[in-house]
Amino acid sequence: MKLRLAMIIVVALIAACGEKKDAKDKPGGGGGATAGCGPMSVTIDGKAVEGLTHAFAFTQKDSDGDGDKSNEQIHVYNHAGANCAQMLGTEGREIAPGEIVIRAVVGNTITTRGVGINFYSQLDIDVKLTSPAPSKLGDTVTMCIPRTEMTPVGDGIEAGKKVVISGTVTGTWCGAMTL
Repeated sequence: MKLRLAMIIVVALIAACGEKKDAKDKPGGGGGATAGCGPMSVTIDGKAVEGLTHAFAFTQKDSDGDGDKSNEQIHVYNHAGANCAQMLGTEGREIAPGEIVIRAVVGNTITTRGVGINFYSQLDIDVKLTSPAPSKLGDTVTMCIPRTEMTPVGDGIEAGKKVVISGTVTGTWCGAMTL
């Protein structure tokens, strides 16, 4: 049940949106290498996914306030249509045709740490926060994703295919949200 709830939260987060632009929107990107972690690499059936250069980070706080389910997230998009207001908003937005989003999540439980592509998540992946925890809007958040192989289910462009995600990912911190 907790796994299903976590997946629903991640799906809702991806769909969270609004079309307003925000002056603090300065997307990060796939990221260059950090010590001990190469540059971000994403392949679907061995073919590199290009254009993953628009990244946003945020803190997701758990609603019961004890902090055990809080996490840091970076979402990396293959288009420039996402923004900070969408990362923290609750309005909803249309998913762009051909959109690919890679998610890296650092948390304390198996349901609050992992890697994802579009609507699919591989939980309990030991993603590492390699930058200081963000404290002000616009801070750069950096994470290292260990080599993660998955075969997503569903109907996305990645469904039934071998997806491999690894490396350094950076995003511009948009702030915190509570679910």
